[in-house]
Amino acid sequence: MSSLSKSAFWLTVSKIVTVGINMLIVMLLSRFRSLEEYGTFSQINIVNTVATSIIAIGLPSGINYFLNRTQDDAKKRDFLSVYFTGGTLLGVITALLLGILLPFIVGFFKNSDLYYYWFAVILLPWITLFNSSSDNFFVSYGKINHLIFYRMSYGVLLMITAGIFSATKGSFYLYMIIYIGLQVIYVLVLYYLIFRISGGFQIKFNISLIKEVLAYCIPLGIASIISTLNIELDKIIVSGAFDTETLAVYTNAAKELPLNMLTVSILTVVLPKMVLLVNNKKQDDALDLWGISIRMSAIIICFAVAVLFVFAEPIITILYSEKYLVGANIFKIYSITSLVKITSWGIMLNSTKNTKKLLNVSVLTLLCNLILNFLLLWLLGINGIAIATLISEFVGVVLKLYFTAKITDKKLLQLIPCKKLLIILGVNILFALVFSTGYHLLIKILSDRWYWPITIAVGFIWLFLYLCLMYKPFKNLNRKFNNF
Repeated sequence: MSSLSKSAFWLTVSKIVTVGINMLIVMLLSRFRSLEEYGTFSQINIVNTVATSIIAIGLPSGINYFLNRTQDDAKKRDFLSVYFTGGTLLGVITALLLGILLPFIVGFFKNSDLYYYWFAVILLPWITLFNSSSDNFFVSYGKINHLIFYRMSYGVLLMITAGIFSATKGSFYLYMIIYIGLQVIYVLVLYYLIFRISGGFQIKFNISLIKEVLAYCIPLGIASIISTLNIELDKIIVSGAFDTETLAVYTNAAKELPLNMLTVSILTVVLPKMVLLVNNKKQDDALDLWGISIRMSAIIICFAVAVLFVFAEPIITILYSEKYLVGANIFKIYSITSLVKITSWGIMLNSTKNTKKLLNVSVLTLLCNLILNFLLLWLLGINGIAIATLISEFVGVVLKLYFTAKITDKKLLQLIPCKKLLIILGVNILFALVFSTGYHLLIKILSDRWYWPITIAVGFIWLFLYLCLMYKPFKNLNRKFNNF
């Protein structure tokens, strides 16, 4: 196994385990906490997500570029000094601002319980900024083992905490204190590990480097802010239009399931390679590598989307309990939205430093989503909000491909293997139609008492046949992937 493929493999294993643990935490909180408590938890996460996108100003996206563009350890340490100094300062400033704005946040959500969890509101943005950066740090230094240990131990401790408080029905307030406390400890551990791995960094403000970093990251950061608002817009509108319990249901139904674990792992190791290829004037090779990674991800994600759509009700019951079944239609809509996760559609724009074009895409997508949200909420109710997100996500993909075609001087259909992707998608749609028909027919004939045995049996048969069909194509793609 090549180093590129090996890194992708172990990153995938790490993400499968840690995301699985996070899903278990969500399952425990959904089942054993009230809708009001889980709704409050969701509101804290909305504030955190929006605030983090603002303070990050694209910094996590710049790690791959600035740590992989040179082999000079001193220059790498200069970047890390700027990153950790600036990121920490931003975390402190954000905590102060969120503390001041807390009454306005409480007023918007119409939930006074948020006052009790002020510590979570002000600390989570700083925590999230550095936790979201950890993968890129460890991968850039080739420390995959450190990353796996960091992620897995972190997730296990959080899961144990959630399990104990769920089993004992302990105070949700005390749970949140421990939940935040553990995350603070792990961020400090990250500071220490990167300090040791890099050979040491300092509290430092290198003005020329700061300007260079900001020139690269700010367009990405603004695009990220707008993209985050685009992603969170539906939840923000639901928060304003409906009560906390409805938000709890919508949040879980619209939750992004970890379908893109393979995609993220592949892209984490592919992006540095693409940057190198582009810098060496090998643009066509970079596009070929990207196309291979897209097809590999599509084989997995298209299947997962089909399964989630067909088995939406049993999956919701398993993940969140029956009290969330009212959100089944929203869950199905968001399953389709996951099709855009087969790759980062702006990866070539990132690799060629055309980050301002990503900003243009984000603005246009947000405007589209905003208009559609209000229009479809009026026409279709709460389901219309989810449909608005679905449409705007695909609009964003088309726009990113359009700009990529412009900067690479390629036709849009030359950028990605469209025909092969349509074949993969078509196979999965056909499988979904056949197995959905058979599944519902069997339940109707054999009655509801056979519901779970039929669900499991149909699911395993579907998986087996799909593996038989796609094993050889995936193996061939993996071989090509390893050749880079």
